[in-house]
Amino acid sequence: MYVKEVLDWVNSNQELLELTIISHQLDKQTKDLIARYDTSAIKVIEPIDYYDLPKELVKYDTGLVLYKGHIPNYVYNVPNKVYEYLSCGLEVIVDQKLSTTIKLGIEQIRIVDYTSLNLRV
Repeated sequence: MYVKEVLDWVNSNQELLELTIISHQLDKQTKDLIARYDTSAIKVIEPIDYYDLPKELVKYDTGLVLYKGHIPNYVYNVPNKVYEYLSCGLEVIVDQKLSTTIKLGIEQIRIVDYTSLNLRV
């Protein structure tokens, strides 16, 4: 996943961006990586029951799909996260490698190259 790339991007734009991470599956390595960023612009909140997620997601502007597209399953499927974010009215940012998601042609889906994010917004 493109966690480090997004953390660097948010850290470089703290006055404009805020990242809230909600996950049931943060391993120690990822938690340690996040902890190295000493900024209030990046926060991790407690996991939320799946059925309560819509109540939380509507509080945000954008949902990030951080899959790298390094295996065919990510390239050729549309992750559930895309539909979950769209159904809550969020813009969705996906990497350019997620070809099937991109082919949906949905206006609210923004395509980026997470490997070369412009660090300044």
